[in-house]
Amino acid sequence: MLLVVATLPAKPETREELHALLADLAKTSRGDAGCLSYGFYADVEDPTVFVSVETWDAQESLDAHMQQPHVTAGLGKLGDLLGGAPSIMVHDVASTTKAM
Repeated sequence: MLLVVATLPAKPETREELHALLADLAKTSRGDAGCLSYGFYADVEDPTVFVSVETWDAQESLDAHMQQPHVTAGLGKLGDLLGGAPSIMVHDVASTTKAM
């Protein structure tokens, strides 16, 4: 399983536009093959920062997702909306244990 965590800082004036773009991207991406979960969340300390948390069943599924038209179109719109460089980390998870 892969865990993808991305941080995307918006320009203050483009926060709402980025929010709408990310909400649409998350909704559509949940239907991609191999997607186990996909969500964007606003940082509680800085509402102009969004954090994506995604889980994928395999690298091949993530690779295919990145080639989907809704992803390439969304990524193409990010440049004008971001207030800084995004950070994207991919973690290969060997096992998961339920804490509670």
